[in-house]
Amino acid sequence: MSAARLLPPTRTENFSTFLRHPNSVIEKLEQGEIRLSRRGAEDLVIARVSQDSQNREALEHLARLIAASLDDDTCDRMANSLADEYTWIEFLPIDERREFVGSYFRLLRASAKLGAFGRVTELLNSWEGTAEAYALGLEPAEIDEDFLASKESLVPNPRT
Repeated sequence: MSAARLLPPTRTENFSTFLRHPNSVIEKLEQGEIRLSRRGAEDLVIARVSQDSQNREALEHLARLIAASLDDDTCDRMANSLADEYTWIEFLPIDERREFVGSYFRLLRASAKLGAFGRVTELLNSWEGTAEAYALGLEPAEIDEDFLASKESLVPNPRT
């Protein structure tokens, strides 16, 4: 589940409209954050600080709740649910699925607290590489830094 699904819908305005009529765009912040679309450049998002703080706090509470409830049975159910989004989970042995789920939600909790989610992508890429190694028939001892480093988008093995 992405954070975007938990937050109110984002209104979109053209960046040029914002430059020409900033007050009319800013007035719309009462209804939620605004995405400023730009030609040839990444879009920007503007939001009220109070709204951003509330969103971060809600995500942090949700992540804390999930992380606190991670016993083996819950991890198994979460892994099954996450398999719809991350199909590669099927290749991980049960104990590694549990380890992935625990790592994933602990990192989400820390990321929500800091408002920095870049490490989540690194973790997902690393576990996907581990699952790929299992899919190729490699044994756990053969899944090492060299294998993972040979994959373009992967980071070091999360288990080490």
